[in-house]
Amino acid sequence: MANSEIFASTVGSVSHNTIFLKDETESILIPRFCDLNVVQLCLNQFNKLNAIYIDSQISMFFKSQHGGPFCYIISENLRKYFGDDVAEKYTQEDFETFLAYVRYAKSIELTENPQELAYLKNILPEFMEQLKNHKDLIQKFGITLN
Repeated sequence: MANSEIFASTVGSVSHNTIFLKDETESILIPRFCDLNVVQLCLNQFNKLNAIYIDSQISMFFKSQHGGPFCYIISENLRKYFGDDVAEKYTQEDFETFLAYVRYAKSIELTENPQELAYLKNILPEFMEQLKNHKDLIQKFGITLN
């Protein structure tokens, strides 16, 4: 890692390995929910990293900030960063990932996290509207959408 020019990771224990990067390394970080990880912010500053945060999660259910479960999608922000010119905002894989996440969260009786719902207010309605067009997937996963 000491010789890396670019580091990419979700934020959490894995991203804390940035402590081994040389100063000013580009560090692409994908948060797992709406709050920024204070430890990671300190590590970014300590190593003078060029930290780039790209929101690519839709984690509306979780037990605790550290315990998940968390849900990542290939967001429009992530595709733009990597120069992907895909016309659609969300893919079939995004919807499948989200439905599997919802099914699991409901199976362990998690409720929606209000703080995260407020954070996702700009993307969640559109995501859900597009998801409703995938009736076959919704049925396959046995999810009821409101």
